[in-house]
Amino acid sequence: MNKYNFNHEHTPSDLAELNLQIANTLSAEELDDTQLLSLVNQRDMLIVNLLDTLDEQEKKAFVEAEVVINNRLETLIKSLFRKSLGQLSGFIRGKKAVQKYK
Repeated sequence: MNKYNFNHEHTPSDLAELNLQIANTLSAEELDDTQLLSLVNQRDMLIVNLLDTLDEQEKKAFVEAEVVINNRLETLIKSLFRKSLGQLSGFIRGKKAVQKYK
């Protein structure tokens, strides 16, 4: 079982399946950023299409719950981005140090 859950009480089954795929991608030993981007884009399109099918009361409840999930997902992805930038920066410094001593 992975540690990520992007569902809420108003999550339809097709969105829940996509959320599970995102969680599994994030839980993998090595993050596949291309796959993650594709899944997040699919999630966005699914949510936009879903909003068109809901009545105003359902839409309001769904959006209120979804904002919390979106904020959590955004925070997580930004954190991963900062971490990868830090690793890249360390790699570049190391490469420069190796070239300096050649």
